[in-house]
Amino acid sequence: MTLRVLALASYPSRMASTRFRVSQFIEPLRARGIEMELLSWLDDDLAATFYDGKGWGRKAQRMLSCTTSMLRDVLRRSDYDVLMVHREAALVGPPLLELLASRAGRVPIVFDIDDATWVALGPWLRDLARLPWKASALVRVAQEVVVGSQFLAGWARNRAKNVTVIPTVVPAAVWTPRCCRIEGRFAGDVPVVGWIGSHSTAVTLLRVLPALRRLRTEGYTFCFRVIGAASSFDLEGFSAERIPWREDLEMDMFRDIDIGLAPMLDGPFQHGKCAFKQIQYMTVGVPHVSSWVGGARDFVKHDVNGLVARDEEGWYRSIRCLLEDESLRARLSVEGRKLVEQELSAEVMVERMADVLLRAKRGFVHGCCR
Repeated sequence: MTLRVLALASYPSRMASTRFRVSQFIEPLRARGIEMELLSWLDDDLAATFYDGKGWGRKAQRMLSCTTSMLRDVLRRSDYDVLMVHREAALVGPPLLELLASRAGRVPIVFDIDDATWVALGPWLRDLARLPWKASALVRVAQEVVVGSQFLAGWARNRAKNVTVIPTVVPAAVWTPRCCRIEGRFAGDVPVVGWIGSHSTAVTLLRVLPALRRLRTEGYTFCFRVIGAASSFDLEGFSAERIPWREDLEMDMFRDIDIGLAPMLDGPFQHGKCAFKQIQYMTVGVPHVSSWVGGARDFVKHDVNGLVARDEEGWYRSIRCLLEDESLRARLSVEGRKLVEQELSAEVMVERMADVLLRAKRGFVHGCCR
């Protein structure tokens, strides 16, 4: 018998969170007898410009239209057995869409969260619109809760009984290393020290720049590649190759980096981060240096499958070691890839997701809903 799942998300599949926590599981779940349909609040056009800081009057009108459209789509559907909510159905307002989609509690909810969305980020007007308390409300009414890290699991277990950790991952069968990675060799004559992210996270690069400057001053030759951050982001005069991010080239962009950087800020919101960038590096066999924050604590082991940098000196020493030591690069590449294949791939996590969805239906039917 087919299990039918309706999934709601704020962002469309063009955004990484929805793509890798929901969309990539749709086909593998179908092979396991689970049919999932995804409805997103933002459409592709609005999602592409949502954070550019322009035209908020026009965007407010579009958001109202998006809400009306999702409401109409939800009310038209009545043939699903489980409701999955990824983060929240809409970025603004109370969880009314979720309540309607659950038929006021008559359909079990699987709530999926991969960020500390309950943390107020300010300014107060923005938090008033996004309502950080929504995450706590959804956790309490969910039959099953899925989280991306152990930190998020600790928060959720204080509010829910059934919590499952599913890190954000990529398919290991598709995201494969280049041969030179597992041999510890650089792809070209000049090693590429790289970072991939958005303009909102590019500020973390300021933690690495002093180490990179010091290495350049000491005569180390490397290309510093920044992918995805807006070209206007100030790197304080440090030269870098800037490349726009493209979804269709994402895997190759990771594979073309020789030494991956994963700096993170250390605050209440960052503690909820799932270290997805680190998993992507390990999946394609790229040795990386990571901050010791959030989900990195769950699986990054210093000098085993990655290097951990806690301060400026740590970043300098770690990047220098990777530039100099071919055997270290090869060992980190092999061990990182091995961990992914055994524990941190989409192939592994789809089984866990299927179990959660089936359990949500069974528990609800048997009267186990809290």
